[in-house]
Amino acid sequence: MDMRNKQKGGYDVLMENIKVTPEMERRITARLREEGCGRRRSARRMMYVGICAAAAVLCVTLMPRLMQQAEQQEQHMTSVMAVAPQYFDTLEEGLAAIDYDPVLPKEIEYGVEGCSVMDGDMLEVHYSCGITWRTAPGDEDISGDYNTYEDVKTVRAASGAEITLKGGADGYTAAVWADNGFSFALYSDQPLSADAAMGVIDSASAAEK
Repeated sequence: MDMRNKQKGGYDVLMENIKVTPEMERRITARLREEGCGRRRSARRMMYVGICAAAAVLCVTLMPRLMQQAEQQEQHMTSVMAVAPQYFDTLEEGLAAIDYDPVLPKEIEYGVEGCSVMDGDMLEVHYSCGITWRTAPGDEDISGDYNTYEDVKTVRAASGAEITLKGGADGYTAAVWADNGFSFALYSDQPLSADAAMGVIDSASAAEK
């Protein structure tokens, strides 16, 4: 028998003589389970650490942007509060609150029952006949009207401005246009014919303060 066979034979004899009691088997099994749980806990800890690190990087990246957005929103709210609507009983009071000569309609059956100044320079005049007239410097849509209308058409005023009339089968209740550096909007509680609406618009001229 050569040396390798002797060694193998000796190993086999040694292993045959090793006896593992049930108690030793339970201890070995418990130890293996503990080591396996420890590895899983370590993996979970590494995952949690990675998540926390990613969240920290995200916060550092987004925080300046969120702070900037919050500051802009605060500035916007401050500006809105600074130009809160002003309400007046007479047209004269409303005219005194703006620094331009507004163009207002003349051929209206009933007089002014109140007015307001919004956003610092938009004049809104309420007439007793149910017509509301808005005007402000610029050429933006100042109507604030997001309704959907069945009938929308564009006509040309005597001044050459294009007027968008909005309404339905009974007539028109709104009009929007810009002319000579100013924006305008007209509302009527009662539907108006196109001719009646254009009659009010064409009668407009600069108001005297």
